[in-house]
Amino acid sequence: MRSLLLCLTAAVSGAGLALYERPRPSEAGTAIRMDLDGLVERAGLALEARVASATSLEINGEVFTDFHLIVDRTWWGEDLPVRTVRLPGGALPSGKVTIVPGMPSLVPGDDVVILLTEPGLHDLRVVVGLNQGRWRIVGDGMGGKLAVRGSEGASLVGAGGGLPLPADRLDVMDYAGLIARMEAAAGARRAREQAEGK
Repeated sequence: MRSLLLCLTAAVSGAGLALYERPRPSEAGTAIRMDLDGLVERAGLALEARVASATSLEINGEVFTDFHLIVDRTWWGEDLPVRTVRLPGGALPSGKVTIVPGMPSLVPGDDVVILLTEPGLHDLRVVVGLNQGRWRIVGDGMGGKLAVRGSEGASLVGAGGGLPLPADRLDVMDYAGLIARMEAAAGARRAREQAEGK
């Protein structure tokens, strides 16, 4: 029997997450399906960065990973050239591993566009909408760039319910198109919040 290490009830798109010492391949996180505007609306931090390094640590028996990022641009949140973000899960040298079903991975050397919640207890953030809130930026083989987003063990359901989308999808879009959409979504949120006096 697996031991439950941590249960997060995240307001992140209404998703409930469970972290386990040993994952089973059949487990998946579940999140409400959101479009890009919805993801940006819920983000406390939205940026494009290179993952420079990752350091896992244990706090009160729970495993987290600090990701050190070199930031290219920030659409939402404080604009810093370098920052560290703490996400749930990781692997300790002792062999203790925590995996969050549906949580996308960050790998040193990867270029990413990522949307994160505001920091919570222990400065912990969560990727908004689980797998929906992180794209890897990769070459297209012809000198251009693509933005790739995998499901990584997450099932997505509509806000009104219904059958979940399969947990093994891969979304690919033009990098320039993603950047333009991020700028537009962040600009729309900024304008709306200014009009509301926030």
